[in-house]
Amino acid sequence: MNDSDTKNDYGGRIFLEPQSPNCVDVYFQPSRESYRAAHGNEEPIPTKKLVRFDTAKGTISTYPTVTSPSSRLLKPKYPRVHEIIFENVMFNLPAREEGVAEMLGSLPEGFIRDPTWGLGLQKNFKPIIDAIVDIRSAQSLILTDKRATGLDNSIFYLSYDDYEELRRAMNRIQSRYQKEALLDRQILAHNTILNVHDPATFPQKNRQYKPDTIFTILGGAKSSPLKLSKHDRAALVDRVSEQAPTIAEKEPERLIKLRSEIELVTLDRLIERFDEMLARATSENDWQKLFRLNPFILTMIFGYPIVLLAPQGHVGGTDISGRGEKITDFLVKNNKTHNVAIVEIKTPNTDLVLNATYREGVHKIAPDLTNSVLQILDQRHRFASNIATLKMNTRGIEMESYSIGCFVIAGRMPQEIAQQKALELYRGSFKEVNIITFDELRERLVTLRDYLTTTPPPIIDALDSTSVNAEVPF
Repeated sequence: MNDSDTKNDYGGRIFLEPQSPNCVDVYFQPSRESYRAAHGNEEPIPTKKLVRFDTAKGTISTYPTVTSPSSRLLKPKYPRVHEIIFENVMFNLPAREEGVAEMLGSLPEGFIRDPTWGLGLQKNFKPIIDAIVDIRSAQSLILTDKRATGLDNSIFYLSYDDYEELRRAMNRIQSRYQKEALLDRQILAHNTILNVHDPATFPQKNRQYKPDTIFTILGGAKSSPLKLSKHDRAALVDRVSEQAPTIAEKEPERLIKLRSEIELVTLDRLIERFDEMLARATSENDWQKLFRLNPFILTMIFGYPIVLLAPQGHVGGTDISGRGEKITDFLVKNNKTHNVAIVEIKTPNTDLVLNATYREGVHKIAPDLTNSVLQILDQRHRFASNIATLKMNTRGIEMESYSIGCFVIAGRMPQEIAQQKALELYRGSFKEVNIITFDELRERLVTLRDYLTTTPPPIIDALDSTSVNAEVPF
């Protein structure tokens, strides 16, 4: 090794070691103080090869190394990828240590050219090597103008053109965020000093909205699913609600699609929740809460839009909201005619049909079900008797008792055919009471979900003779 040296700021020097008339290696040795600070009093102080200049091959091979005093002193900068080779570069073999940095000037912009700083990529461009390191089999990086970018066994080739495009794009990103950071600091200073001092003269500033900001943040057209925080979700919903009129005017098809997707997601989650509750022991209160938060489920029973007048509605007192001796689980009405219906909710575990038979082949109906029917008929009677008083004392709510519907949601459909027969005979005999099981209600939700997720067939105009040749009956 040559006795002359070039030192870095941490204390250390480089040495030239010729390998052949066309090849020179460059080594780095840390100062005694730096090495002792990192590794104790070990002797002798080791060296590490940083560069190989090879004029026969026209390559500069670098071995990025940590040269700062730390526990990683003299270790490779990057996991696994310990060698970066530059093909087809113009240089001369350095004759002295002082000429090494000059020869490294042939490296592309973005790479460290001072050997005493350990070489490798500048900090701004480190994500390039981080991405290559993520390829577990990659052990070397070669920058080339002879091959396309890609992996070949343990070597990752990166074309100079692709590298330059990456470098320029990263510079643009860095510049953009530096400008935005400066703007944020200026706004902060304005609001903290000027606005506090004189709000009238210096009103509070906020960063101006830039078109396509949300599109960019969310990942553009090729975005992947995101996990948003609670506050982000709330803000996003609020902003979409604010923009809904503009979206409806400018891009109505997007609003329709959004509404459909929201309805499907909501319906899927509702079915999941329904299944979760069916799978465990639940109380009447649990199911009342589910229906109260999702009155849409009750709409599935009636087949037309309803309005929830009152959960735990009072049907035998002075008004429907709080005073009365008879209470129903739900009091609802038709959204158009205001005709009232009463809903009584039990649990999926409510017995509907007993194992015992009344006579051969005819099973007995469970007392729980008959009592529920009597209960809701009594509620219906009380409501009809008190409708005038209820309407007078519950102002602002229109309701009518043209034909008060009675709905009992209870139990599950029996598995045995004989028991199914008994239930169907029993509930089919009522004109004024509808008995629906929990699993039947779930099937209605699933049927609706399946219908909404099925793409409807194209509609063919029967009068369009160009699309179909068929006689139209009149």
